[in-house]
Amino acid sequence: RFRAAAVVLAAGLLLIGAYVFPKLGSEFTPKLKEGTVVVRLTMAPSIALTESTRTALIVERRLMKIPEVQEVVTRIGRGEVGAHTDPINSAEMYVLLKPKEQWRQEGDQSFIEDVIRDELGDIPGVLANLTQPIEMTVDELLEGVRAELAIKVFGEDLDLLKQKADEIAAVVGTVRGAADIQVDQVSGTPQLLIRPDREAVARYGLNISDVQEVVEIAVGGKPVGQVFEGDRRFDIVVRLPEHLREDVEAIKRLPIPLPRQEKFEASLVSNAALIEEQKRQFFVTLGSVADLVVVTGPNQISRED
Repeated sequence: RFRAAAVVLAAGLLLIGAYVFPKLGSEFTPKLKEGTVVVRLTMAPSIALTESTRTALIVERRLMKIPEVQEVVTRIGRGEVGAHTDPINSAEMYVLLKPKEQWRQEGDQSFIEDVIRDELGDIPGVLANLTQPIEMTVDELLEGVRAELAIKVFGEDLDLLKQKADEIAAVVGTVRGAADIQVDQVSGTPQLLIRPDREAVARYGLNISDVQEVVEIAVGGKPVGQVFEGDRRFDIVVRLPEHLREDVEAIKRLPIPLPRQEKFEASLVSNAALIEEQKRQFFVTLGSVADLVVVTGPNQISRED
């Protein structure tokens, strides 16, 4: 009886739905307010553990001044055991909030997050990213990064990748609703580059492997035995102490044994003192057969199949 009216009504509802649909949110699940905020700090790749700890304490004091914050617990880095390792220039702060009744704006966690951003925005050398414990875990499982949205740039030139990533970050920063935009640290780690001088190595009668072995033992360490405690065993590793491994001049003075003649013809050498002199071990320093330079190398190189 009202066929025309039904068609007009259905067409109207379809047009309204087509207009409203693009304006709907695109999140798979609604954003939950967990009552705990995770503040991720990213510092310089070359930072020392003591400086990283000092910076974390400064941030903690600032966070504790916020009336809604009840407690702050910090973890600097993550161990090498597990799927998600973190260096010492990365810190996670779990900010526990007071009951919602004690908030200045009751139930508004976004207000607290804005206050945290304002408090941490002027700390030099620190980038802060805010998330939540469950949200961070879900993001890591779904996307492999600790963010809701990640833009990945692929290439072979790290400097060019960094340049393009900075340009993309600047554009994304103009998008309404974007916050805590960060670019992965692909460079900035100091490295000691040891380049053997092949002519000098050959002049002293050495092989490149002789130089590499000395560097491996002194800097990286090399197992020379084992200690047994019941059914457990531990390697005995020989290497320089930490303060010498960080001293370029000390590494330059590393002694490299020169080849020596151990067999002599008695008829050719009649002087016993001369024989003993020829049996003595002589050394040459690492700095005499190699160039040692401190360079700024890549902090991380990520690959995807």
